[in-house]
Amino acid sequence: MEALRLFDLAAFSGAAFVARGASNLTQKAIHAPDVVMLFCCLAAWSMICVGCGLYHSRRMSGMLQDVRDIVNACMLAGAAMLAIARAWSSPLAAPAPMLIFLGSSSTTLIGGRLLIKAGLHRVRAAGRNLRYVLIAGANQRSLELAKALEDRPELGYRVQGFADVFWDGAKEAVRRGYRIVSSLEDLGSYIGQTVVDEVLVCLPIQSMYRNICSIASACAEQGIPVRIVADFFNPAIAVNRSDQFEGTPILALGTRRIDGWSALAKTAFDRIAAFLLIVWFSPLMAAIAVAIKLTSRGPVIFRQKRLGLNKRPFEIYKFRTMVVDAEQKMAQVEKLNEMNGPVFKVQNDPRVTPLGRVLRRLSLDELPQLFNVLIGDMSLVGPRPLPLRDYAGFSTGWHRRRLSVRPGISCLWQVEGRNTIPFDRWMELDRHYIDHWSFWLDLKILWKTVLVVLMRKGAC
Repeated sequence: MEALRLFDLAAFSGAAFVARGASNLTQKAIHAPDVVMLFCCLAAWSMICVGCGLYHSRRMSGMLQDVRDIVNACMLAGAAMLAIARAWSSPLAAPAPMLIFLGSSSTTLIGGRLLIKAGLHRVRAAGRNLRYVLIAGANQRSLELAKALEDRPELGYRVQGFADVFWDGAKEAVRRGYRIVSSLEDLGSYIGQTVVDEVLVCLPIQSMYRNICSIASACAEQGIPVRIVADFFNPAIAVNRSDQFEGTPILALGTRRIDGWSALAKTAFDRIAAFLLIVWFSPLMAAIAVAIKLTSRGPVIFRQKRLGLNKRPFEIYKFRTMVVDAEQKMAQVEKLNEMNGPVFKVQNDPRVTPLGRVLRRLSLDELPQLFNVLIGDMSLVGPRPLPLRDYAGFSTGWHRRRLSVRPGISCLWQVEGRNTIPFDRWMELDRHYIDHWSFWLDLKILWKTVLVVLMRKGAC
């Protein structure tokens, strides 16, 4: 989202300077009052964009809706700029500069966003950047929506199945090739064990109110967004909606901050930074690989299944720091576990090789995870991915919320104490990161990670 904000602010500033040039062709110098006025306008513009929902996930919204929202934001920004310009007695308050500002800012913002959206449509139609949706309620309306989603592959939605009792509507869904994967009562348990990116609720509000509340609560606990079909309102009065799909108003509920444009910007930063770091550390990684091969029997890279974004399994890469049969010896060392909860951590694990202890102390065994970031399985910053064995021990719904974002190489747990932190506190730090995420928080954690590694704090 920060990258998109910067683009919007640059577009706004450019439009403002173009308008200023048209308002006063003889005076090109920029004075201090002009700068102060511009900062006031930029602050107003940023708040207006947030208020108009320009930084929310707009996957379901059509291009016409995007254009309308951008034009509305530009009109509001023009009104704010006019008021500020008049307060400063600026030439920008004249009609001609304001029209130039509105035209140039709207054109730039609409063009930029439509280009990005067109690119995303091509990527999703090719089978990437997909979101798996579970539909609560098997009825004629939900079947129509499922068919509409399948007919629009550029949106990147895949119907995972339906949650409902096995009644006539559910039988019709099965006849059309869909699956009934869960009952409404067991939906919370199902999304805790399966890859589900969104839940689309298509239930009658009056008779199923308690079920809808229960579904929304279970999804909020695990950090999974909920969309509720809102065509039970009169379309003439249902104006306060977040999206409209195929003429149907959709209300969006969710607790995520890393979503939509913000997720896109974070992913772009991660992959660019990972590539540069791989190039920078390639001589060191080559030297470590040779050292591992010379000092112990077995492969250089240790691979293990972990759970990623919304429980998607992936293979994590690390430099091997243990003996070859370490996994088979797990039962022998479980009694040495120094962490409470379902996770396993041992300060002096007897399975670790002498070279492995050095690599772990310097956190150099984590370097191959830069390739996980490069291919999109991980992020530079995010909750640490745990082995499948540890996740199997999770018994509390809010602990699984850490799976609602892409796992990371570093996180708040690593920079706040690592193995000295109890399990519940660890999970609270992950939840705090998700709730308060910003690009600057990622940079802060990365900087602290460098300091922690140099001080060799908490590594085992």
